[in-house]
Amino acid sequence: MIRPAGDIKATLARCVLFRSLPPAALAPLVDRAKALNARRGARIYDAGQRCPGVFIVVTGRVMLSVG
Repeated sequence: MIRPAGDIKATLARCVLFRSLPPAALAPLVDRAKALNARRGARIYDAGQRCPGVFIVVTGRVMLSVG
């Protein structure tokens, strides 16, 4: 489910990494951001793949595992 841009903007603005950015600098990030809802056990990306971006966990938790 993709969340409306307002929710993404508010989420990024609360994130410590982006909190100090002025609104003009935050706007391009909001335009490119996407919400991702992953089910338990889902892989975001596999070992050896290039990470497709920065992930911010809003709810839940993430486990990193290497086999």
